Amino acid sequence: MARAQTVSIDELKSIAKRIRRHIVQMTANANSGHPGGSLSSVEIATALYFRVMRHSPQNPLWPDRDRFIVSKGHATPMVYATMAEAGYFPAEDLMTFRKLGGKLQGHTVMHKPPGVEMSAGALGMGLSFSLGHSLAGRLDDRDYHVFCWLPRTTEPRTSLQLSTATTFRTTASRTTSAFPTATAPGRSAREAGC
Repeated sequence: MARAQTVSIDELKSIAKRIRRHIVQMTANANSGHPGGSLSSVEIATALYFRVMRHSPQNPLWPDRDRFIVSKGHATPMVYATMAEAGYFPAEDLMTFRKLGGKLQGHTVMHKPPGVEMSAGALGMGLSFSLGHSLAGRLDDRDYHVFCWLPRTTEPRTSLQLSTATTFRTTASRTTSAFPTATAPGRSAREAGC
């Protein structure tokens, strides 16, 4: 099925710029939302969706897809804008963000739209959810990665906080572990053995 894409750094920059534009437009159109937390995470999401993760917008429930768990549910503008750029739904749908009856709500709701991996609420709950996904994959003998984006929640709190991306490996032949993802430029987490 779908393997991680190999896009250039210039293409990643262009995609990230479009995602930022979507975030500002959606939150301005809704007159609501959290643009700061979303804008601060664009590079993480862009790198994962367009350089690292195996996923398929045409088959968002593909059992062997890599998972991106966002443990900061109010950063949905980033989630939705990235998914639209990746082809999960038309970018025009972004203007329905936080609209009554719309499918793009203020906090993520699992599979709404398809491709959203977790219903989010409290900061940090994505860590246990990610561990559960990882352990389930291991028990099912799957070879996918679970990426968990944990917001920094210690004081002082600003809209441009540092975040931690954590990877869980599901391969049955190796103990499941959590560690910060740090790779050399041009190398994906998968290539670095994460």
